[in-house]
Amino acid sequence: MNRAETRQSPSSVPGKIVRLPGDLINQIAAGEVVERPASLIKELVENSLDAGATRIEVHLTEGGLKEITIIDNGCGISAEDLPLSIERHTTSKLKSLNDLEKIATFGFRGEALSSIASVADFSIRSRPQNQSVGMSLHVPFAEKQELKPVGCPPGTQICVKDLFARIPARFKFLRAQATELSHCVRVVKELALGNPDVVFLVHHNGRLLSKYTSFSRKDRFLETLKPDWEPLEFQDSIEEMKYEALLSPLDWTQERGEILLFINQRPVKNRLLLAGIKNSFIEIAGPHHEPSGAFWLDIRGDWVDVNVHPQKLEVRFYRQEKIYGWLITSFKKQLSKFRPPQFKDSNPLLSSTVAEPLTTSTNLNFSNPTAPRWLGVLGSGLWVIEKLDGLYLVNPKALRQRKLFLELTQEQSEKRVQTQPLAIASILSIPQEPYATLESHLPLFRMLGFDVELFGDRDVALKSLPFFLPESQAEESFLKLLNSLTTVSPKTPFEQLWTQALTTLTTLTPPSLTNGVISYPSEMESLIGIDESWTCPLGNPVLLKLSWTQLEQHFKTL
Repeated sequence: MNRAETRQSPSSVPGKIVRLPGDLINQIAAGEVVERPASLIKELVENSLDAGATRIEVHLTEGGLKEITIIDNGCGISAEDLPLSIERHTTSKLKSLNDLEKIATFGFRGEALSSIASVADFSIRSRPQNQSVGMSLHVPFAEKQELKPVGCPPGTQICVKDLFARIPARFKFLRAQATELSHCVRVVKELALGNPDVVFLVHHNGRLLSKYTSFSRKDRFLETLKPDWEPLEFQDSIEEMKYEALLSPLDWTQERGEILLFINQRPVKNRLLLAGIKNSFIEIAGPHHEPSGAFWLDIRGDWVDVNVHPQKLEVRFYRQEKIYGWLITSFKKQLSKFRPPQFKDSNPLLSSTVAEPLTTSTNLNFSNPTAPRWLGVLGSGLWVIEKLDGLYLVNPKALRQRKLFLELTQEQSEKRVQTQPLAIASILSIPQEPYATLESHLPLFRMLGFDVELFGDRDVALKSLPFFLPESQAEESFLKLLNSLTTVSPKTPFEQLWTQALTTLTTLTPPSLTNGVISYPSEMESLIGIDESWTCPLGNPVLLKLSWTQLEQHFKTL
């Protein structure tokens, strides 16, 4: 069919312009506001925050696909306002155009409740703090019913059942229960991290899934994200803006980090600002040290525009050059305080931090004359060890990989592999080829400590990981292992497959550093039988030996 025929086809010929029915308008609006259960939770919880709630409960059934209930102790809605609250373009948060230019609330569009009520079985009950009885309103799929008095505590309770049940075209795009649940949990976690003055509780299928009760940004950060590192703290202020950041240490090794950005307590995205923060961090920390953590910016309401995205995720600044310039300059200045001190020496091995040598009287027992003696650390990270037969330069990363490889091999032979459960299962969508690899080698992953559940449609729930991997890198470690096995021939013997998997896992463990300085290693006992033939699982040497004979021949005067 040519273009002329296409233009004349009945389905493409424009019809008469008509006004859209109200229910269709609401469902179109719902397409922008309600993408999935998680986006619905975001809208409702933000309304609770705007109502001054100090405690918010989220109850989910079947990942939010069956039912979502939000309970808060906010100011409540009066009997005369409750029917109006589910009408389109009704809000208590805007009075004039000037208010739109300096928004200080999370929600303001006046579309959330009407949109949700048009695509689900919606009910709301609310009681203002100064009233003795509440009111209830049931709106199943936009069919408003009579307002009724009801006994309820002060605040508001909203229940949403059977989301998109009458709209198959929308419902079919929802994912598996575990996938939707993970999105819901993440939304609440981000809102809790941005609002540490509010208690959040999340229940799923009648069971408490998570709770956030700490009341400072740092404590809430540790409670929600549970990092495996002590965060670096940054903060500064100027005029009517200030920022605070909690980020991973400079020596924390990872290829891909994530920084959660909050502007005026709202979780948002701003690619330019996040790129500036990450690039500044990598300039100091170096490659393979991308930062993770959280960044809070508090700024005048009329300096930031949150009205550029239907779900209020993207923001832009009115004084962009000044704001970015100050933020990045200040952040770089503070970062430099954490840079490890450097020696002014032409020798590249001494260009970084060197740990102080430890004395034998306080750190080692030399009753065994064959035991290695710890001398210190070169700036490049090499340990300097003395033995009766000479000096040894040891690569600690290669040593740990060798040690871990041997330990895991021993554990597997004794069938006692140690695992650590994840607080919340990570839900991943896997491409077709790696998913087929995972299906083929699922027993291998479980033997290694990865408890994996397949949900179909290439969705995977990762529930546990090997004990030696940090929880913050669970997804990254799992995917790297999966990708490394995807290139292996299906006919590869199990022993080779196991060796390759172990080799990949041992290379994912970062060296244990503290503030950029390696202190006395706990691995000293593993150096008792130190030998020049030692290699890491990749075949790289663990050490370099300089015998006393070699040193005497070189210096001649020893």
